[in-house]
Amino acid sequence: MYKTQKFPKTLKYLVTCPCCDTARFSIGVLEMLLWAEQFGEVFVTSFFRCHNYNKSVGGKIGSFHTKGRAVDFFIPQVSVRELYDKLNEKFPDSCGLGLYLKNGFVHFDDRLNKARWNG
Repeated sequence: MYKTQKFPKTLKYLVTCPCCDTARFSIGVLEMLLWAEQFGEVFVTSFFRCHNYNKSVGGKIGSFHTKGRAVDFFIPQVSVRELYDKLNEKFPDSCGLGLYLKNGFVHFDDRLNKARWNG
């Protein structure tokens, strides 16, 4: 599992799969993380995952993480629910947003259509 890292100081680490050192990322996801910094320090728990690593952590087949187009993160100064609500307000008609209250993070991906879920 990823070690939680502050964004953006460890960007190379964040976009590199921990099992194979392959790197992929989406400019849209990085732009969202930069936007989110206005609410406090951003901590990333998961970003890019190769297919093998994604499978080993129980990720879904076709996950946006395997394309470098998804991130799981939190901001200690903001509740996970509040962060989810802010993202939903910023992206009302697009992107994937998952609220993981029990795990303490929000999932964001840059899909064009709107998708929302609780994890």
